[in-house]
Formats: sequence, structure tokens, C-alpha cells
Amino acid sequence: MPHYELVLEGVLSDDSISEVSTLTATKHDDTTVLQGELSSQEDLLRVLETFEALGLGLRRLRQIQPSEE
Repeated sequence: MPHYELVLEGVLSDDSISEVSTLTATKHDDTTVLQGELSSQEDLLRVLETFEALGLGLRRLRQIQPSEE
């Protein structure tokens, strides 16, 4: 399954992170980095739609090798 790294503008709350619990979150000063496995493009779109609904911007999205996590 593909692994992704998503860099979001802003810091996600713990509740928002739990909505995408399949991903590991790392909070920074003004961004949140999420990494992990998503089983399909539909799952990726669901995650992106969740962030859009929360008003969070996407700075970067890339597919990564599991060893890059």
C-alpha cells in the first residue's frame, strides 16, 4: 500500500488527528506533518476533504517509501 507525507498549514488539534488515526502526526510551530499508509486513492481524498472542511491548507503532499517515515 502507498505511504504518504502530508504537510498542513497550521497545527491540528488532537481531535482532528484522531479523525485520520491511520496517519502519524508530528506537530511543529506552524505546521502538522502526517505520515503513513493509505490503502487507496479514495482514502487519500477522504483525508484531504477532512482537512479542507477544517479550513487547513495543504503545503505538500508526496508519496514516500516506508523507510522515509
